[in-house]
Amino acid sequence: MLFSFPGEDALTSIYTTLLMGHLTQGHVKFPPHCVKLAPNIISSALYLHGKISATFLPTAVKFHYIFNLRDLANIFQVS
Repeated sequence: MLFSFPGEDALTSIYTTLLMGHLTQGHVKFPPHCVKLAPNIISSALYLHGKISATFLPTAVKFHYIFNLRDLANIFQVS
């Protein structure tokens, strides 16, 4: 079964929820001026992922150039 990559609206919603949860909850709460940057961080990350995916296409020699949701999620991963 083949699944398509989610649309930009869905990705924005998913990663906004993850990043806002990280910035506003837990043992480290970020100041409001950092929280306000969340939409710009999300849109920048999605733009960068799209550009990288379009620029670095997989080839026979560079077969490892396959970018997926895991790569995008690593940007927002809490360690």
